Amino acid sequence: MGPTLRVLYKGEAKKMAWMGSSGTVGTMPRTWKTKSKGAGKRWTNRKTGGGPMHTRCVPLPVAKTDRKRTLVAPKATKTFRNATTIVPDPENNRSLWGVAAMGFLWTSSSLMVFSLLPVFLKVELGASNTKIGSLEGVAIAAAFFSKVFSGIVSDILGSRTQVIAFGSCMTAIVKPMFAMATSVNLVFAGKLIDRLSKGVRAAPTDALLADLSPKDQRGSAYGINQSMATLGGVAGAAMASLCMLLTKNNYRQTFMLATIPAALALVVQFLFVRQPSVVETEPATGTPKESKPKQKWSIKDVSQLPFKFWLTLAVVSILYVSRFSEAFVTLRAKAVGWPVAALPGLLIANQLLQSVTTYPLGVLADKSSRKQMLLYGFGVLIAAHIMFIATSNVPCVLLGFMLVGLHMSMTQGNIKALVSESIPANLRGTAFSTFSIVTGIALAFGNILAGRMSDALGSTGCFYGGFVATAIATLLLTLIPDEKKQESLA
Repeated sequence: MGPTLRVLYKGEAKKMAWMGSSGTVGTMPRTWKTKSKGAGKRWTNRKTGGGPMHTRCVPLPVAKTDRKRTLVAPKATKTFRNATTIVPDPENNRSLWGVAAMGFLWTSSSLMVFSLLPVFLKVELGASNTKIGSLEGVAIAAAFFSKVFSGIVSDILGSRTQVIAFGSCMTAIVKPMFAMATSVNLVFAGKLIDRLSKGVRAAPTDALLADLSPKDQRGSAYGINQSMATLGGVAGAAMASLCMLLTKNNYRQTFMLATIPAALALVVQFLFVRQPSVVETEPATGTPKESKPKQKWSIKDVSQLPFKFWLTLAVVSILYVSRFSEAFVTLRAKAVGWPVAALPGLLIANQLLQSVTTYPLGVLADKSSRKQMLLYGFGVLIAAHIMFIATSNVPCVLLGFMLVGLHMSMTQGNIKALVSESIPANLRGTAFSTFSIVTGIALAFGNILAGRMSDALGSTGCFYGGFVATAIATLLLTLIPDEKKQESLA
């Protein structure tokens, strides 16, 4: 055998004994020299560049005064680790970042297609506005109903990740359908499958985020997921514009390229996301509670959802009546003189604000009071509605839309965290499915009401209804107990 060389570090014994093939021990030959490699020293032979045949270097006993070299993490590494630690358990923290990255990739992939799809339908396939409207309505309904069943299925299987993986596969597979579509019917089928895939992923993802995070850190967990998804929307729209520029307005090539982020989301899930073995954790520490026998889902268990869940659901449903489509804000902006070419800038500014502020506000809600943050968020939306009603100039409309973005940052993640607080682990998927169906109905009703009020009262009509709905939701929110105050009193 050739010589075995050992790397020496500072603090270790510098003296080495030379052992020959016969087992005799002597002093280090003078022909040996040291070669620096990294932080250590490697002994080599001056003449041959290596050690003599059948010899090896072995360390003599290390004196007590000598200390072995210890690696100290640089300050920048510690700062990065602290900044990326959302929950204390390292495995759950990695999974949580994985879920957030998947949300970014899913949204990017979808926006690369849907930001161009209406124009593609009209220009390339000659679809009428009625057909485009019908397509959107059926797609929303498909996503709506798939959310209901996916959460329940994840409770029955006892695994969120399996259902999420199925939905993610659907998202990746369907994108080439848009690129190969030669008729409106094929686009219709693709859109239907894509929205089904989103619905399949939605409720299990919300439930998985609750599984991965302690109760008092769920605002941070939902916040980072919402921030990444919102940022993904901005990135997807930007990538769609870039692809159209590089391909000389080739819709089909752009749709095919949208497959890449969807496929990467699957890779991220298989590499980084794990279903936690212990779904209930102690607040703050993230340590597992005493293990309990696995509970199986039963339809009868829905009646066990606590009163706080139903009260929270009522508050959020009324709030969602005031969360009508951004299209009404766009119409208001156009009515006060906002340039048509600059209208997309409203949405980009709104989305960028949400992507930057959602996570920090979620962390703040975890450290202070989630209910208090929601009350402030509801108040911000009331102020936005007042601004849309009372002002008629471009800067104020922009400020009002930014207030809507701030409201979303303050409430979207914290609402889901509030919903999850009192839900048993084996019913989280069912709870979020119920949440999706009720809030979906409220959102649809809010958009219909907004349209009717805008027809009756002009471009400000919908904001009167939004103001009233938000005010009622704020009053009901005060009835929900504040867990932070209860814990401090205890």
